[in-house]
Amino acid sequence: MIFYALFPKVFRASASLYNFTLFPAFKKVAEHFDIEYMPFEIDGDWADGNEVIEKLPSIEDEVIFITTYNNGWTREHYDSIKSKMPNAKMVWLGSDTHYDGKTESGSLVGLENIQWPLDLYLDTMKDVVTEASSLFPSEHYYWSISESIIDLIDSFDLNTAKKYDSICLCSTDNGSSVRKEMFQALDEAGLWVLRNLNEHNLETILNFYSQSWTALGTTTPCMNSDLRSMKGFRDWIAPFCGTVLIYDNFPDILDIGSFVPIYKYEDWDDAARVIKELKTNSYVYDLIIKKQKQWALENTLEKQLIRIFKKHLL
Repeated sequence: MIFYALFPKVFRASASLYNFTLFPAFKKVAEHFDIEYMPFEIDGDWADGNEVIEKLPSIEDEVIFITTYNNGWTREHYDSIKSKMPNAKMVWLGSDTHYDGKTESGSLVGLENIQWPLDLYLDTMKDVVTEASSLFPSEHYYWSISESIIDLIDSFDLNTAKKYDSICLCSTDNGSSVRKEMFQALDEAGLWVLRNLNEHNLETILNFYSQSWTALGTTTPCMNSDLRSMKGFRDWIAPFCGTVLIYDNFPDILDIGSFVPIYKYEDWDDAARVIKELKTNSYVYDLIIKKQKQWALENTLEKQLIRIFKKHLL
């Protein structure tokens, strides 16, 4: 069996998204099941899709074929891939599916337009998974941290002297007015919050985290939309850098446990309050980090995917 991962050629923000989370986690999953791992990053016309598929190899072995949600993938693309990999089980990673809008009946357009008979659909938003489950086998996962990155964090000599009040590796260049309002309010509260860093060197990123009192988790829109987005692929770096992860009161986050300090969504004064209070109580601060690390170690990307693959694919 082969674990085949097809993703766009990484660039800019995607570099850290894939290289520091998914790709090392996929490799660990393949090692766990003692199967070959083949990552395939293609620099081609993903909007059309045919150029990408033409570059795929022919594989007769059993394949777990995993790729990212793409509203341009049609049934013809599926059939073309299956002609090259007839024994492939198809897995999609969703995360922005809900941004495609809703039908008049209120269902998600992105899900209804999926033409592939998927063997497994994975999403970082529980409400999307609930709807997807009526269409194909579906599971929720938290975009947490790879065990390989935890090992790398431990190998670095990080500067742990706290300098910044918070860090949030999200961008305000996506047209989201909510993010701009959030950062403006935190600035006005007198807090030094790192953002828009566009930094992809892991050791540099980790040092920014280790020098920050908190990591600002947020479900603010990642597109020009009012819809919240649950990704957080760099959030769980925080506790391993000695930094407390805080988050807004999104249901999926509340499900994790009380060891994630919560602020009210769009109540940026509340976010400022949480940050300031954590800085003044070292006992609570250290206890939270300990519990966050424990949860993250129990729910690394590898561990989540291994549980899901055993249930649906192996």
